[in-house]
Amino acid sequence: MYNEWEQAHPNAARTIWPELKKLAGFNALPLPSNRNDICWVNNWHENRDCSTIKDLTETEINTRINIRKVIEFLREAVPAAFEHAFLYDIAPQTGLRCSKRLKGEYIMSPKDFAFETHFDDVIAWHSTICQINDCGPVEIPYRAILPQKIDGLLCPGRHLSADNVSIDWLNLIPQCVGTGQAAGVAAAVAIQQGTGTHDVDIRTVQDILVEQDVPLPRNEKFHAIDPTYQECVEEHQYGLYTALAAKYREEGDNVKVYHW
Repeated sequence: MYNEWEQAHPNAARTIWPELKKLAGFNALPLPSNRNDICWVNNWHENRDCSTIKDLTETEINTRINIRKVIEFLREAVPAAFEHAFLYDIAPQTGLRCSKRLKGEYIMSPKDFAFETHFDDVIAWHSTICQINDCGPVEIPYRAILPQKIDGLLCPGRHLSADNVSIDWLNLIPQCVGTGQAAGVAAAVAIQQGTGTHDVDIRTVQDILVEQDVPLPRNEKFHAIDPTYQECVEEHQYGLYTALAAKYREEGDNVKVYHW
């Protein structure tokens, strides 16, 4: 219901967000769910350090204290969608987005989104929330979870090796699942073959991932199983039909792109 109201009243929707942020003390944005009677409200706090107990505690407490204020505000501001709204569920703990990041053998950047970078050591291929390539899939290389100079250690998940902009597009659940699965397979292959993490046979890792139903571009085994994923991505030009992608290709890092 909220999504329908927002589409019908875009100007009104834009005016209430500053008021909602002022009331809550943090950014809060209603988002549609897969059910017409449930609306997800995403909250995020700026200028906090996810690695400090103080900031984590204040974020947790302040969010929970102000939840009911947010609901009451939405009831009054958007009665068409929230007149009878009530709190249905809340995350059991604070979700961390950005904090310490790995300095890996490869550091991902917006260039990987704008130039459709292909990696020989790709271990995950996921769509992301990035306006450069219209949320199209981007390849994540094994080197992005491989620490520099340290062997026997792999670092998948939200702290993978990326710059301060691209990390916001790479720290969601799919990327955590994909890189985590790849790290587990790579560790097993390294033990089985008696190698270090820097010398692991990446082709074996990729083939095992495909056997586990992980889509990997340009992999012969995957293409033999299901070529439609690759064909769909190519048909849609890897999402690089956007004006922002064209501008980024011309101007590079001078282009301002939105990130959390």
